[in-house]
Amino acid sequence: MATKKYFTIGFLFMLITGGALAQEPIRITYTIEQKVNFDSINQIEVENIFMLVNEVISSFEFELLINDRGESVFRKTEPMIEDYSEIELYRLALGFSAGDEVWFIKKGNPEKLIYKNDMDNGPFLLTLDEDVKWEISKEKKLIGNYNAIKATTTRQMGSFVEKIEAWFTPALPYSSGPIGYNGLPGVILELKRDKVFYKFKELEKKSVTITPPKESNLKSFDEYYQMLESRMAEIKSRDY
Repeated sequence: MATKKYFTIGFLFMLITGGALAQEPIRITYTIEQKVNFDSINQIEVENIFMLVNEVISSFEFELLINDRGESVFRKTEPMIEDYSEIELYRLALGFSAGDEVWFIKKGNPEKLIYKNDMDNGPFLLTLDEDVKWEISKEKKLIGNYNAIKATTTRQMGSFVEKIEAWFTPALPYSSGPIGYNGLPGVILELKRDKVFYKFKELEKKSVTITPPKESNLKSFDEYYQMLESRMAEIKSRDY
């Protein structure tokens, strides 16, 4: 099975490199939504909070910028409406959607840079040395005008393992996608992480300038999530 899987990936890369579409700078925008099973929530107050957070999240848009050197950045664009009377709801929406993160990837470099605007602990620059291992399925669907193929993977975040479902298209020869997920033979048009969905909106061919962040308050991705888990354990021990 493994031989067949890697043959499939290699074959798709051959199709891409032999295709007519040349590598050029692009901007892809994504809408986002969070799907919560409200039937599983027993408290009305918690359900109402989730509903309000979902409304904020639905106002967000994200963008994936890729330059002609294969460098990419994924981030939230400015929302159309900035009038959030409840700042805590906005902060929750940022956390659920990764709207407080900016992902930088340089082609050929497995180390990813993540600017994390942690409002409680200050901004961090995180490093993640990652070689994403994908399982490509036979499932296909149409996203916009593109034929997309389903792939799955996981990412370790402290003690939590994040499960990812992605839909990529070999028609666009960019090995990039939302929140740092790359390594597929085509750009990711749709990505599902837990209850959050990033969905393709449009593609523009335009000049792209990418400037990696300066090193400040540097931590590894693992160290950051270990720090969060330690602080959560401390809070629970105080019965907060």
